[in-house]
Amino acid sequence: MSKIKKILCPIDLSIDNAFVVEYATDLAHSCGAKISCVYVESDTNHIGFHIPSGAISDFVGEDEDDTAKTLKKFVRKNFPNGDVDCTVLIGYPAEEILGFAEKEAIDLIVIATQSKKGLNRLLFGSVTEKVVRGAVCPVLTVHPDEY
Repeated sequence: MSKIKKILCPIDLSIDNAFVVEYATDLAHSCGAKISCVYVESDTNHIGFHIPSGAISDFVGEDEDDTAKTLKKFVRKNFPNGDVDCTVLIGYPAEEILGFAEKEAIDLIVIATQSKKGLNRLLFGSVTEKVVRGAVCPVLTVHPDEY
């Protein structure tokens, strides 16, 4: 088994992620690994919407800045040692997470299983499922009820 040096912890800012953060933090501490925390802002082009760029161009930067501030606030609150890289990506969540993991040579992804339920899951699928199936590194899934 190879040494775990880089852990990726994708975050969904719409849910409580404390349970998955604790797993990632404990693992990083025991392995001496570095954590990268990412949040993926959905790109409306991936879900069939087309918004003319002129109509929203003035607001996109503000939205990205707000999301980055929210992520940094989350990281400060939930990662006690503060030694975490945080990144906001834009696109389809599973694709962006997998691309980031490959680009950054991530050794382990620690991701929550809490996701869409019912019809939403049937129509859009689970980001976690897609990450597990497509990852080139091991993936640890953490369900909130198990912790």
